[in-house]
Amino acid sequence: MLIASSIGTALGIAAVLGAGITAYLWLVRRPQLLVDDGITSLAAMRWREYSHFVVGALRAQGFDHDPSGERPQKGLQTDLLLSRDDQAWLLCCKQNLGEVVTAPQVADLARAVRETGAGGGILATLGRIDADARGNAGIQLLDGQTLWVMVDPLLPQSLRVDIKQRVRSRMLRYIQLSWLVALLVGFALAMLLPAPAIPQAPPIAAAPRAVTSVVAPPAAEANATEVAPLPVVARRSEEQRREDVMREISLLPGVEEASWATRSTLVVYLADDDASEQDIASLCATIERYEELRASRLQLQPRAGSQVPVRFKQCHAY
Repeated sequence: MLIASSIGTALGIAAVLGAGITAYLWLVRRPQLLVDDGITSLAAMRWREYSHFVVGALRAQGFDHDPSGERPQKGLQTDLLLSRDDQAWLLCCKQNLGEVVTAPQVADLARAVRETGAGGGILATLGRIDADARGNAGIQLLDGQTLWVMVDPLLPQSLRVDIKQRVRSRMLRYIQLSWLVALLVGFALAMLLPAPAIPQAPPIAAAPRAVTSVVAPPAAEANATEVAPLPVVARRSEEQRREDVMREISLLPGVEEASWATRSTLVVYLADDDASEQDIASLCATIERYEELRASRLQLQPRAGSQVPVRFKQCHAY
């Protein structure tokens, strides 16, 4: 019976951990990997092919490639010449993943815009852009993530399928590994938890003694009636009180569900990303009404996909 209870506790812990990690990997990590893999695919292209997709993405903003030449003026920090509303625009395409666009590079492009009389400049990089490099009027900066969102719809279907399949394969490996870790953690925690108390069988009531028929005075009969003991109402068992706590906390505002992960930890699944101080006060007020359970630890579990970490709260010290 104890072994079955420990296995059930371990599987319950593993289910909670595995489901949480799986939700995070699929809803949060997977979109990030799609962007990272897509940017890596753009970096692996030939520069001319990469710049072709950048120009194609800019057509949605009214730009078009000026066929008069790729480099508008030798020596200037620019690669392509674009046109929009009868005005020339300078485009600088950087394909290195480790590229960090700095303020001097943006200043060089702004100088080229002034010297050529262009309407503005665009600097597109697969790397990142320093915070100090932003804010130069007339210069549009596009980093790797921004470029991927713009270029993704223009890529060949075969390339997009390859990217999704690679990311999906990685996700499946991560999810399998996460469930294995969840099982190991679940069994480890189940072994560390104290064994549940075995309920004792109620004592067998003694058989009533035979009563000898004795004629007693009326007064004596009245006294015997007055001192007869009242029936004792049995207290609710510990498991029933634990169920009462789960039911009452599940009905509180801001709570979707509550369940015991262990005998000393109550998992509270929140309806929102995090619990307010008023919500925590309501949780503590509810559990502190149960003397033997008020020192239990509350695990405040945010909803799936939330960036808010799990919090723990102990309302009453041992």
